[in-house]
Amino acid sequence: MRIRLWHKIAAILVVGILEGTALTLFVNYQRERAAIETRYRESAEALATTLSPVLLETLLANEVIDPDNTREVLREIGRVYGDLRSISVLGDDGQTLDLGSEWGTVPPDAHRVVRPITVSSPGETPREIGRIEVAFDATRLHAARRSLIGRAVTLGAVAILVAVFFSILVARGITVPLATLAFGMKRLESDDLDVRVELRTKDEVGDLAAIFNRLVEGMRAKRELLHYVPKSAWEAAHRRATGSDEGAARSREMTILFSDVAGFTPLTETTPAAEIVRRLNRYLEEMAPIVTRNGGMIDKFIGDAIMTVFEGEEDCGATAAFAAACGMQARLTALRENDPDAFHIRIGINTGPVIQGDIGAMSSRRDFTCVGSAVNVAQRLESTCPVDAIQLGQESFRRVNPPPDPASVERREGLKVKGVAEGITTYIVRPMGRPRA
Repeated sequence: MRIRLWHKIAAILVVGILEGTALTLFVNYQRERAAIETRYRESAEALATTLSPVLLETLLANEVIDPDNTREVLREIGRVYGDLRSISVLGDDGQTLDLGSEWGTVPPDAHRVVRPITVSSPGETPREIGRIEVAFDATRLHAARRSLIGRAVTLGAVAILVAVFFSILVARGITVPLATLAFGMKRLESDDLDVRVELRTKDEVGDLAAIFNRLVEGMRAKRELLHYVPKSAWEAAHRRATGSDEGAARSREMTILFSDVAGFTPLTETTPAAEIVRRLNRYLEEMAPIVTRNGGMIDKFIGDAIMTVFEGEEDCGATAAFAAACGMQARLTALRENDPDAFHIRIGINTGPVIQGDIGAMSSRRDFTCVGSAVNVAQRLESTCPVDAIQLGQESFRRVNPPPDPASVERREGLKVKGVAEGITTYIVRPMGRPRA
C-alpha cells in the first residue's frame, strides 16, 4: 500500500525524534552511571590510602580494630563520603577486620567496591597486605536507573500514541476510500451507470477507483451501443463470448415482418433534413415498443423500413407478427387524428425457413441477421402491399390463430417474386376498427 507523501515525512520525523530521544536517554544514563561508579572507585581508593597506616599497624600487630578508637575517624570519613555505608578489611592471612557500619544500615543492594591495600619500603616493590571492601548506598544508581525506566516508559507511551495516531490516519486513508468505492459498486450493481467514484488518493485504492470509473464509462458506452445493435445480435455475441453458442449459424422456421413508410423518398426531397430525422425518429419510437411487446426482435432499421423477426413453437411466430402489424397500423391511425402528417405504412409478413447467423466481414463489421428466400418474399410482400394494409404470405396466413376477420381479408393470386418460379398466393388484410396497439 502506497502511503501519502506527508504521511511518510511525518512518520520519518516522528520515528527519528523517538529514536534520537531514546538514544539520548541511554547515553545520559550510561554517562551518569559511569560517573557514579567512578566516584565510588575513587572514594574506595582514597579510603584505602587514608586508612592504610592504621590498618597496616593493626594487621602487622594482628590486632582487632576497636570501633570506639576509630569512631571520630569514621565519622569524618562519613562526612566526606556521604554514600558510605560500611568498611571491611580482609588481611592476606584471611582475617577480616570489620570497621562497622557507622553510617546506617547496609542495604542488600549496596554497591560494593574492593581495592587492594599496599605498603612499600624504600627501594622495594609495593606489597599487598590486604584488601578493603567499601559498601556505598546505591540510591543514586537506582534513582538514575528508575529515571531511565520512567523516561523509557513515557517515551514508549508516546511512541504507542504516535503509532495509534498514524494507524488511524492510514486506516482512514484506506477504509474511507474503500467505503466510497463499495458504495459506487452497489450503485453499479443496481444498473446505475451514471455513478462515478471521486477519489484523489494516489495509492492502490485510487488506482482501483480510476479503473472502476473507466469500467463504468466503458459500460455506459456499450449501453449506448446497444441502441444501435439488434437484441438478437448482442444475445448471439453473449452466447459466443460465454461459449454457450452451439454454432454461429442455424436454419429454422421463422416469421419475418417488413414495414415501410409510403411516400418517404419524395418526402425527403422536399423536407429539411432535421425535420425528416425528427419525424422518422418519432415514428420509430412509436413502432418499436409495439413490435417488442408482441415478442418480435428488431433485426435492423433500413432507413424508414423495419425488419423484425418472430419465433414460436407452434406457429413460428406468425400470430405474434400479425398482432404486431395490426397494432402498428392502429397506432398510426390514432396518431393521424391529431397529426395529419403522421406516416402511412405498408407491412409484409412471411413465414418460412431462414438462415440466421453472423453475416459480414468477420475482421471488421458484421451483423447477426437472417437471410433466405423467406426474407426476400417478406420484403416483396411489403413492397406490393397497399398503403395502410398488411400483406401475408400463404403460410403465415394459415398459421395465424385466431385467423383474421374474413370481411377484412382480400386474397391475391400469382404474385411474382424474384427467385420464385411460380406466382404465390397472398392475403391482404385491412384492419377494421382500431385493434389495440
